[in-house]
Amino acid sequence: MGNVPASPLIVFNSDNWRMLERFINETKLDLDNRFLKAVAGLRLDGSLKTDLKPGSEGWAVVTALTDAAKTFGDSVQKEFTTLSGDWDTFVQTMIEAERIFDNYNDLATLSAQDFLKEYPDLAPGGHR
Repeated sequence: MGNVPASPLIVFNSDNWRMLERFINETKLDLDNRFLKAVAGLRLDGSLKTDLKPGSEGWAVVTALTDAAKTFGDSVQKEFTTLSGDWDTFVQTMIEAERIFDNYNDLATLSAQDFLKEYPDLAPGGHR
């Protein structure tokens, strides 16, 4: 079988947890700054209809395209807004779950089932 070290191969301690929190927070800020913040230029929201200038507004094909662009932009904006809210909830849950390190120095020693019993909001689809 080869040489298998006696020490754990995987360690996930409070420092690793904080690094994960930092990555998630930075990703959330990127989402907010790129897609949910008012900026000049082409945006993925309802204004997409007026930002596109594909030709004569009287032409039915152009009207259909710009109407579809508005529908698409509104949909993207709605989904990003929902994602942003869900992300905030997840981040808050992660901050609360940091208490797990009061009882465990290394999450690699804890089963996923036991962790999710303690913090069900961190499970896929787990919302308050």
